[in-house]
Amino acid sequence: TGNIELVVTLICISKGTGLGLIIKGGANRAEGPMVLIQEIIPGGDCQRDGRLQPGDQLVSINKESLVGVTYEEARSILTRTKLSAIWDVSIFTTL
Repeated sequence: TGNIELVVTLICISKGTGLGLIIKGGANRAEGPMVLIQEIIPGGDCQRDGRLQPGDQLVSINKESLVGVTYEEARSILTRTKLSAIWDVSIFTTL
């Protein structure tokens, strides 16, 4: 059949050192328009949690949408989310 079904997965990560993500993509970049995880930084909250992987498409962080935003807007959202106690990260996954 060849149909790929995308679902949004919400991952709650307890806050420690920092989210620890390097992103790529965005509406204004060649790798875009999606915002993707380029790298998981060793020692960061995402690496410790273990569920997010390089290549995952970010949908939102703490209810701030990353769909259709530029790379710079995505970086700004990541910076703003540092103030909350947990990370709510939504990604697209395939079934």
